[in-house]
Amino acid sequence: MSGKTFWERAILNLDVFDALQFKFVQQRGWNNEINHAFNPLFPMIFPSSLATAFLLQLAVSYVNMLLIFRVGDRVFNNKQIAELSAYLYIFSFSIVYQVSFYSENTFVCFSLLGFYFLGEKTH
Repeated sequence: MSGKTFWERAILNLDVFDALQFKFVQQRGWNNEINHAFNPLFPMIFPSSLATAFLLQLAVSYVNMLLIFRVGDRVFNNKQIAELSAYLYIFSFSIVYQVSFYSENTFVCFSLLGFYFLGEKTH
């Protein structure tokens, strides 16, 4: 690992816990009952390259931030509170999960999309 650049080492440090499980599912499929505890489509959506998965997770985090702002503006009817909520999401301790190969970020995105479209239907 000594010959790797800083960025390569940083991305390799994200390859832990759930990310290892998702890579296993990508390579071998759903062949064990423990695999079903994870988001079923997540390993199939993201590529096996850690660098690409990292960039896609950043994009999903950005979409989540925008959705938090939109939903917050609609719920509180106050752009300052909505903006603060979006900043708190980005700068929270959950940033590790937002950039790692975890399904939580995608789950939040789908949940926020549901809230956003539900709010559109009622307005």
